[in-house]
Amino acid sequence: MLFFARLTTPKFFLLLTLILCPVLGQGEWSYFDAQLLHGVDVSLELLIEDENLVLILGGMDITSYSATTHIQVCDLDENTCVKIGDMPEALTHFAAIDLKNGNNEFMIAGGFTDTMGDRNEVYIVNYLTGEWRETSHMNLARSHTHGSILSDGKVLVAFGFDQNTGSTYEIWDPETEEFFFLDEAD
Repeated sequence: MLFFARLTTPKFFLLLTLILCPVLGQGEWSYFDAQLLHGVDVSLELLIEDENLVLILGGMDITSYSATTHIQVCDLDENTCVKIGDMPEALTHFAAIDLKNGNNEFMIAGGFTDTMGDRNEVYIVNYLTGEWRETSHMNLARSHTHGSILSDGKVLVAFGFDQNTGSTYEIWDPETEEFFFLDEAD
């Protein structure tokens, strides 16, 4: 389990605390401090367990209260955080899913923008280089959504806010890079 807290110092440090195994092994507790970009409140964190990395995605600029596009990689072994690039657009409330495909990629699905509202765009991002590409769109625009990698490598994106009361789900197939709308949940 991974917990995050932001210190209220002028430098806005990210305090990664209480990192519980299996990340560090054998039930030990550990922590480290790593500097975030100045003036950014974290939007979403994604743990890449196989590489002992935490991705810090987007966030809110605390002076303008607007969404940011930052992608930072925090290496838990090296105790460092580095900005590697930017997301394709300033999003909040999106799903981020580690694709576990051997290509160092994660998916950004849906989200919300101040100008466009809920989004159905989906991006594949390399978490080592920051390079991204667009893949097929979800069938429904959704924000505050959740995503999970399935045992066969497909991605489930479900629930959140969408035009069908938020009770829908769809599957992305990595072979075809297409989304298939499944149905509403009971």
